[in-house]
Amino acid sequence: MINSLYIIRACIALLSTTHHITSAFISPSHKIRTLGLSPLKAIIYYPDDFDANDFEDSAAAYTEQVAYINSGVFNEAPYSQLADRLFRDPDKASVLARLASAYSPPGYSIDLPNINDVRCLHVDNKHLEIEAVVCDNCECSSLLVPVDFPTECDLGYGLEECVLNNVQNLDNQGGDLIQGRINAFADEEEAQKAYDVFQMIGGSDYLNPNPTKLPEWWVPPTSSEDVSECDMIESLLNEADWQLEMRGMCKQVLQESGDLGYGDEVQLAVVKAVGPAGMVLEAQVWRRGKSVYDDGGINNIDILCVPVKFASESTNRSAGIKDLVLRVVSSVNA
Repeated sequence: MINSLYIIRACIALLSTTHHITSAFISPSHKIRTLGLSPLKAIIYYPDDFDANDFEDSAAAYTEQVAYINSGVFNEAPYSQLADRLFRDPDKASVLARLASAYSPPGYSIDLPNINDVRCLHVDNKHLEIEAVVCDNCECSSLLVPVDFPTECDLGYGLEECVLNNVQNLDNQGGDLIQGRINAFADEEEAQKAYDVFQMIGGSDYLNPNPTKLPEWWVPPTSSEDVSECDMIESLLNEADWQLEMRGMCKQVLQESGDLGYGDEVQLAVVKAVGPAGMVLEAQVWRRGKSVYDDGGINNIDILCVPVKFASESTNRSAGIKDLVLRVVSSVNA
């Protein structure tokens, strides 16, 4: 791109059907090295009532217009070409991705691994604008990240080198910023995992019972894997195929605690909670010759909480919760 001002000393007018033809040359308005380019020749049409004074005035006006255009539109070309090179060069694309992550605006932080595509939309002597396509598990969005240069570049010679130096300096300075973003996103991810676990725990049965029915040794599962395993065990043990074993477990525990009298019968047993330290059941007990007062009136049916604690030596081992449950069920019904 030659930053020179070209003046066409001619004016075109279509005021007459009869025109003269002459030749004109387009030449630089000041002397510069033109990279071996020769002056361009043009054919100019003008009417036979042409006035030289009008020509000079028109040429002067046209000179001002060309000067205006030369100062604006023509200067965009180097920026566009440089932006295109930054985008097409794979090495520069990785740099742009790091800049987009490091200098993303507040409230729109970009996690570097989530950048799917990146390109330089605009660059000038003061800043560059980066478009980053960011994708998560659900959708992708396009974000515009403006990045100011640490050092403003001269519009003259060395613009490209200055811009690239600024980009390199920004990349070097952005390392700590990216690490801070990575740590922040890691904290957010852990917080999200904890929230997900809380949601899973909130939907499980072992938080629904009255807290007074949970024994003091009770420990809820803390990981999503343990929550899923405990829910699966609870659902399995509440199936009809396990009802005999669950009633037998409740009967033995209630007899040992003295809560099951002679002739009393455990009619139904329901597992209410399973955890790493034990499990909690509810037993429907029929009381022989004894009235029980509840909200429904007087009857001989009682609902009892039956806590079953795993052996201390068992919980200290690396056995899974399922193994601990099966072990205690087998020992009770042996």
